[in-house]
Parts: sequence; C-alpha cells; structure tokens
Amino acid sequence: MNKALHIGIDGCRGGWLAIVLEPGGGWHCGIYAGLDALTAEVGGWELMLIDMPIGLPERSPRSCDRGARKLLGAGRASSVFPVPCRAVLDAADYREACAINRLHLGTALSKQSWNLLPKIRELDAWLRQHPPGPCREAHPELVYQALNRGVPLAGGKHTVIGLMESFT
Repeated sequence: MNKALHIGIDGCRGGWLAIVLEPGGGWHCGIYAGLDALTAEVGGWELMLIDMPIGLPERSPRSCDRGARKLLGAGRASSVFPVPCRAVLDAADYREACAINRLHLGTALSKQSWNLLPKIRELDAWLRQHPPGPCREAHPELVYQALNRGVPLAGGKHTVIGLMESFT
C-alpha cells in the first residue's frame, strides 16, 4: 500500500487492531502482530491516532491525563487510566511495578495499567527506534464526546448503550 490518510490503532489480544483510511475514501482494518508489521504494510500516513500512552512520565503524573479527565467529567473520567512511569517498563512483576510507580509518581500502579504494560512497552520502544510520521495519543471517549457536540456519552464504550450512542 502507498500512503494511508489516517490510521486508528488500539491494542488487542492478537496484537494491534488498526483501521486504515485510504486516499480516495476507501478503508480497511486488520489485526497486526506488531507495530513494525502494521507500518510495513501501510507504508506511511498523514495522521496516526493510537489509544495507548505516548510519553511516559518520569517524576509526576501527566497533565494531559488530568486535562482529559476534566474534559470527560465525573461520569467518564475514569476511562482515562493513570499512566505508569517510565521506570515501570523494567519491572519483573506487579508488586515491583507498584513499588517503582509509588516511588516515582506517589501512587501504586493500577491493575489496568499493569495489564497494558506489554503494549505500552512495545509502543514506547517502537517510537524510540522508528520515529514515525505524525502519531498522536487519542482516547476514544474524547473522540466520541467531540463527535457528540461536546456532550459525554451516557454509556461506556463497552456497553450496549455506549455502542449505540457511538454509532448514531
């Protein structure tokens, strides 16, 4: 493939789920074992949006996460999970990761963050090795809210109500 217009990516059990918008309006989706496989197939892009943290903190929580939670409001703010500090990438287990994160950021690591750590680690390494074309972190909940004229969705993205809202 030549150059994609936009790519939306999220981690999944099989690797990385990507939806690729092609020049001229076509699109395709696929699951790729790794980010290298995805970018090798796609070639290039104008904008890549990924639902995974970009830029891990060293000593304090990221202000962009606080801002995203504030935009989403009380009902949806919890969908933006706390991002682990960079030092956690080398942790051997959850207990060690919590201790490291507590030392650097003042709080233990959430179980959700721990479960996403392999994807966070892969993305971080990929960005360091192959600085790609424009790549931005994106939260689906913020995208849905923007498409809904700034009003947060009533249901979460994994609920029937949330799915129905996101497609209307």
